[in-house]
Amino acid sequence: MDRVDLSVLIPARNEDMLDRTIQDLLENIQGNTEIIVVLDGWIPDPPLTHADDRITIIYNPVAKGQRAATNQAAIIAKGKYVMKTDGHCAFDKGFDVKMMDAFKITGDNVTMIPAMRNLHAYDWVCENGHRRYQGKASVCPECGAKEHQDILWRPKPHSRFTYTFDKTMHFQYSSEEAKKPYSLRGVFLGWYLSFNPTMISSEIVSLLTRLANSHQLTCSSDSLWFRQNVSMNTVGFPSIDDSGCIGSTQVLGIGNQLQVEGITTSPILTEVVNNRDILTSTSGDTSDKPSISESMCTCFLTEISASSIPSSLFPSSPVPTARDLINTDTIKKINDVLDGRLIYNEKTNSLHNESITLIPVYDKNLRETMSIQGSCFMLTREKYFELDICSEDFHSWGQQGVEVACKTWLSGGRVISNLNTWYAHMFRTNNFGGFPYPNPESLVDINREFSRELFQRNKWPKAIHSFQWLLDRFKPNPYWDSEPHKGMIYYTDHELDEKIAKPVRDNLLKISQEKNIPIVTSALKRRSTLGIKNIYLPTAKRGYVTMFKQILAALENSTADIIFFTEHDVLYHPSHFDFVPPDKNTFYYNQNVWFLRPDGHAMHYDVNQVSGICVYRETAIIHYKERFERLQTEEFTRNMGFEPFTHNRVQWKNTFKCDTWKSLYPNIDFRVGTNPTGMRWKKDQYRNQQLLINWIETDDSIDGWGKTKDIVKIFS
Repeated sequence: MDRVDLSVLIPARNEDMLDRTIQDLLENIQGNTEIIVVLDGWIPDPPLTHADDRITIIYNPVAKGQRAATNQAAIIAKGKYVMKTDGHCAFDKGFDVKMMDAFKITGDNVTMIPAMRNLHAYDWVCENGHRRYQGKASVCPECGAKEHQDILWRPKPHSRFTYTFDKTMHFQYSSEEAKKPYSLRGVFLGWYLSFNPTMISSEIVSLLTRLANSHQLTCSSDSLWFRQNVSMNTVGFPSIDDSGCIGSTQVLGIGNQLQVEGITTSPILTEVVNNRDILTSTSGDTSDKPSISESMCTCFLTEISASSIPSSLFPSSPVPTARDLINTDTIKKINDVLDGRLIYNEKTNSLHNESITLIPVYDKNLRETMSIQGSCFMLTREKYFELDICSEDFHSWGQQGVEVACKTWLSGGRVISNLNTWYAHMFRTNNFGGFPYPNPESLVDINREFSRELFQRNKWPKAIHSFQWLLDRFKPNPYWDSEPHKGMIYYTDHELDEKIAKPVRDNLLKISQEKNIPIVTSALKRRSTLGIKNIYLPTAKRGYVTMFKQILAALENSTADIIFFTEHDVLYHPSHFDFVPPDKNTFYYNQNVWFLRPDGHAMHYDVNQVSGICVYRETAIIHYKERFERLQTEEFTRNMGFEPFTHNRVQWKNTFKCDTWKSLYPNIDFRVGTNPTGMRWKKDQYRNQQLLINWIETDDSIDGWGKTKDIVKIFS
């Protein structure tokens, strides 16, 4: 290709839909676009079938990782723009041209995404005609016959275009964001400048002349007066980028435009918009807004700059009414030129006086979004490397969209969804047999924590905005409400039968993913892969002191505000983790727990156990530090106990309280073999009957879990 405007980058590994994705790209490209595919430690079988001079293939004998492979493709990209996409996507006809056209309107300090649809790529069909939705290869679940893959490649009609992330930096789809005012009105393009030629003063003629010399203007009607009184060297109005240079962009379908080099924006209007020195009214009175009739001339004034986009016009104190005059220093400059004070009309979101009106213009097909889904995004190649948009400081997979969005917004750019076009993404889950790249939850959690460190704690060196600025701009509730961040600690000696320990771990991992509660693990004997961080004590011997040391190590390596203690023989119900401790100086115990035997017999009474603790992390650290230090000089005795502050037999230097709660559904404590605290299964075996509050036994079922014998099967 002689000229390349856009380079599509595809990092690919174990992609069974890659050849179909390339075919789709070739069929729908309409501009000067190239495709760069990185086969990252993997060779397609069957091989790729499309030979085209627009395609470049890179083969890595050893996989580098998704981010590194994307960077590898970006280095050799020839286009001004680069678009990273996954190897299992479909695209709109002319998506490349539609995206580049949008950049002409928004300017280049933008990361842009097409609207996203779900891709129904294929079905499995057996020889007897039974059909099932795309997933992992198998035999027909209805008749057991062999299946073949029927490629459908159907984008579903519903589109997503607004996204956010929560306090743990976990990506979130958010249809609610699309309903917010900032999204509904679209991206700010500029101002319509309307005036009545029969009422215009010499000062306004001077202003329009200055605007014509600093901007390209167009008149809404063929006004002889305008052409005779205002000097213009062009018609049409292109965008103005951050440097003040005019591009050759067509705006709102206005044609017949010429490019003017090196012209700067009007300093008066730029200052007004940049400083947001425009006050609002509360009355909604529009009576003194000048009428706009066919005799009105309308010009379009464009400002393209991150700081020139008034997402809202903030009131000051006192708040003026619609008839009040705007007296800020900045607005006074334009008032002096316009021969009269401008009034802000809240209902129409416009500025006006007796003879002139400034009306903001938005494009509803371009929408700002706080975050993105990382399967497709586009920006200039220059910005890609300037922002290190695909940093290899992160692990290969996870946090891609959050990283791209934060770096774009915090550096002064914008993230925009382009509703004029779309792509369709095939969502891979474990039903497909896994993901193209390895994505253990532990590494994904590490990436999230790295994002928190980099962006939330304002440690990214290229940021010109604080992270709070981003929150203030989008106000992404409910994900950023006042509720503190939760975490789990999991401690194990790895001596429990894996038939019990593995279902417990799998259940905790599922809850962690669904509720965005990261796990920190502390283990003996061998390393664990469960959680965002894994502490390994290879020389420690199993015992009470070691257990307290494990707990303390896990607490110190967590970053959560609230900690749930979890153990390797308890099947936790998701409702257990809905609790929020009301007091920071109290250890809370969930008393809704059933003890289950291998024969299916279960019993319950209200009991406080370490495995049911929920407490603020700082409180727990203070106590377990004191507990561990105390055991360096004295032996552990049962007088000290395991459950903090459930008795007064020991005098602690740092004193806290204890309290209880009951989750909606119980946890299951599976008792097999020996336990440090012993276990009695008959009520009359206990000496102190007063402690056996709400004693219940069953061989039938447990609320929230079903039949006890079915629960036992989980561990078999």
